[in-house]
Amino acid sequence: KWDVALEYRMLWQTDSARSLRHGPLVEVDRELYDYVRLGVGYNFTGFSDDLRSANNFDSHGPFVRLTGKF
Repeated sequence: KWDVALEYRMLWQTDSARSLRHGPLVEVDRELYDYVRLGVGYNFTGFSDDLRSANNFDSHGPFVRLTGKF
């Protein structure tokens, strides 16, 4: 089972001079088992959705995602 995903992300900050950043993200993934998916994609945006660290707005590029469910 293959899936193709396209996201359009927007980041709006009220305290920044460049308050709106946006761009697409593309991913293709495959269901390996009933509970595991493995995907690869490319982030065309310049920001990350990782809330653990400060955003340096240089987060574009390829990624690998492993998803599990129960």
